[in-house]
This record gives sequence, C-alpha cells and structure tokens, in this order.
Amino acid sequence: MAAGISLILTITGTSITWNTEMTYEVFLETSCTVQGDLDCDGEVGLSDLEIFCLSWLSSDGQELYNPYCNLSFPQNETIDLLDFSVFAGEWLK
Repeated sequence: MAAGISLILTITGTSITWNTEMTYEVFLETSCTVQGDLDCDGEVGLSDLEIFCLSWLSSDGQELYNPYCNLSFPQNETIDLLDFSVFAGEWLK
C-alpha cells in the first residue's frame, strides 16, 4: 500500500465495502447450507432478517434487490411474502 493511503474494509452480509477515496461494493458468491441464512453464520436469525428487510419489495434491477433474498420457488424476481414465508419457515434453524 502506498504511503499516505489508508484502507477501511467493512464486511456486511454478502458484500464488502472498502474506502480509500472512493467506495466500491463487491457481491460475493456464497454457499450457505441453510436456506434463508443470508449472512452464512449457520442459522437464520436477526442479522438475516435485517438483510432480508433491506430488500423487501424490491425487484430484479432495482438498487436494493438482493437475489439471495429471493427464496421462493419458482422465483418471481421480487422479494415479497412468498419469500418471507420460506424465510420464516427457516427461522432460528
């Protein structure tokens, strides 16, 4: 790292943000074993609910859309009640 440049790295859910003078967001491919475990900590809990709520009612192509929250099958490209019912069924697992 060059002198005079500081780097701040933040990891949240499935994204990494780092700051120098600009912010970049990288979405990671993850393979969590529990459906609805959006932060891959092994259970569906409050942090997963927070990630899910951030995408609530968003559709593919919108800024807040998170494809990992599209849990229903068949997928309908909108984070809605169908996805929440799958999420709720996995709660605290």
